[in-house]
Amino acid sequence: RAVLVADHVAVDRGGRPVLRDASLSVEPGGVVALTGESGAGKSTLMLVLAGLLPPSAGTVRLGARELRSMPDEQRAAHVVLVPSAPHLFGGSLGANLRLAAPDASDADLRRALRKVGLGDWLRTLPDGLDSMLGEGGATASGGQRQRIGLARAILSPAPIVLLDEPASHLPEADAIAALRAVLGARPGRTGVLVT
Repeated sequence: RAVLVADHVAVDRGGRPVLRDASLSVEPGGVVALTGESGAGKSTLMLVLAGLLPPSAGTVRLGARELRSMPDEQRAAHVVLVPSAPHLFGGSLGANLRLAAPDASDADLRRALRKVGLGDWLRTLPDGLDSMLGEGGATASGGQRQRIGLARAILSPAPIVLLDEPASHLPEADAIAALRAVLGARPGRTGVLVT
């Protein structure tokens, strides 16, 4: 487990700054909340921390290693991003969940769904985990898609989880329970939360 460090990160898009001089350090097992006005660059910073967007300036490190020098598979083994609107593929619910943990058992998938409040929904699906979600998850509501993204984070073995507005479609009590489940899914898991 390594310290996650963003050091003077900046991002420019189309010649204009989207994020300027952002720095943070999160110890293993720590949780940091990023707050600020809409358009302040919080989601952009999350993409940089996930290694999905290269910074225009500055660095992001896991311990002593620069994140962008890591191969995609290695980076994904360390950091998982839960976007505010998780993308679902047109396959089955089970296949969508196994993107985070290909070797997860059906019991693991059901447990993750229960932890994010989708246990009752799963029981209503005609084919259970084999139920098709439709292109882009068309058969799931915004709240269900968000919960599926959180279930993926529970299943992921990554020690660092980045949560970008993960509960915007959820009632407060459900959001708190789901976030506790995500952060508690791995001992000493590190979290960065945009809210």
